[in-house]
Amino acid sequence: AILVPIASASQHHPFGAPPSKRRASPAQQSATMPLRGGIVAIIALGCGAAARAHAQAPDTELVVAHFKEDLSWAARWNTSGVRLRVYTKGDVPISVEAERLPNVGRESHTYLSHIVNNYDALAKWTVFTQGAAPRWGYRHGDSGSGHLTDEIDFKDYMEPFHGGKDSFFALSTVAHLPSGIQSTRLGMLTDSLNSVSNALCPASGPDGWSAWWVDESHPHRRAGREMLAFYHKYVLQNDATTGTALAPVTLAFVQGARFAVSRERILKRPRAYYEALLERVSHSRNPLEGFFLEAMWHDVFHPERVQAAAPLCEYMPLPKSLAAMSHSEMFEDSAQRLTAKNMVSGHFDPRQLSDAYSPGVTEEKTLVATGNFSLEVQTDADRDLLISSAGLLGAAEALAGQTGVSPSSVVVTIAGNSSRRLQSTSNIIANLEFTITLTGGASDSLPTAEEMQATLTADSFAASFTSALNSVLTQKLGDAFGGVLSVASFAVASITATHEGTTTEMATGEGDGGGLESFAAGRRGMSCVVGLLAAALALSA
Repeated sequence: AILVPIASASQHHPFGAPPSKRRASPAQQSATMPLRGGIVAIIALGCGAAARAHAQAPDTELVVAHFKEDLSWAARWNTSGVRLRVYTKGDVPISVEAERLPNVGRESHTYLSHIVNNYDALAKWTVFTQGAAPRWGYRHGDSGSGHLTDEIDFKDYMEPFHGGKDSFFALSTVAHLPSGIQSTRLGMLTDSLNSVSNALCPASGPDGWSAWWVDESHPHRRAGREMLAFYHKYVLQNDATTGTALAPVTLAFVQGARFAVSRERILKRPRAYYEALLERVSHSRNPLEGFFLEAMWHDVFHPERVQAAAPLCEYMPLPKSLAAMSHSEMFEDSAQRLTAKNMVSGHFDPRQLSDAYSPGVTEEKTLVATGNFSLEVQTDADRDLLISSAGLLGAAEALAGQTGVSPSSVVVTIAGNSSRRLQSTSNIIANLEFTITLTGGASDSLPTAEEMQATLTADSFAASFTSALNSVLTQKLGDAFGGVLSVASFAVASITATHEGTTTEMATGEGDGGGLESFAAGRRGMSCVVGLLAAALALSA
């Protein structure tokens, strides 16, 4: 069954109506009540309502952000003293009841919606988790990764005030901003450690972490400065902007966004704080802010212990000039340290780490689409902002949001003939190129090249893409940017699909450009990429 919260019916509150307030008594409504008596009555009424809300709240609540995962694992936690709260944005789960939410904002939108709409009736202890069954390790490219580290069990999260603390976070990754380089807790890479902490930080201090590594396609790497500005403006709330000089910060977080917090810990921030964060992740399926928040939940709930002030753990020293290792180099380095420092029994082969990081998963399915599009702007200044690093990143995010894929799957660059001026209007056409790369593991399904072409729609794509571009670029470039006037052309150069060793290539040719009115002339090429991306919706959660 799908249970739709009554709050979602509100047309006045931007995120669903807050819990209803009790009506004041006739005595409280009287205009002749003395001022002091009125204040006392109102305070008593508010305190009584809060007490009743808390009395009705469960001791423990399990909040699950669901898309298409099998939730049979979650059903066993729907027991006395625990309320299972499943919010779905995709396939209706068959094993549990669920409440429908719009498919925007990733798990961040789900978590924040729950907090905003239940702020006055929170459980004493709330566990937030994605829909994948909890199990050890992270498997790259596999949406079924369980994200547990060390020897932690999910029941540790479900135990209220585990270890005598009012929150339970097991930090598994750390990112340096704005560089975007990362380090991984070794307890996430191998389950053979001789010593584990099962706590906030690993047992071995700095040696409990891998060397710093880099993934050039990761949102933390591609949008490090924006992520740092978001952290200051919306988490710390110190009004910093992307253009502000900000000190670097190292953020440790739980990969997979699983944590548990007490009611009092959530209430450290006012409802308006969570509403502001919710607004940031409510406009597209895969906003960058959703990736940002995954790295910031600890500081959201611990305003007295933010990582801008002091690190939460001891980490490996940052590399000189922030020159981080590749994945394979990190595996080799970690294996050598594990063996040399007797952190594991016997010799440890680097392949054991890479297998742990991606056990049994091969990238046997891929889709790569390349193409180009042209955008019409009014001035040289607008063109310069559009082709800046922030502008290109915004164009990639807008394309990803329109098509329901991860922003990290889309790269937008400046084309060789970067711009030209229209004689008729003096407006400027900026030419951009894009590459969309999708990969699937054993549990993912990607469309074939034929299935991509079969999903042709796209009559309204140009207009909706223009709107999406302006929405994202206004946020990233500010009021100085005059906006995109139109998508002058959009065409796919090639599509390559690989399924279990079989490769299909489709060449569609280059687009002819032109104004928005001639957009339909390039419909075949444009439709191919729309078909590819619409069919790839199954990859987004």
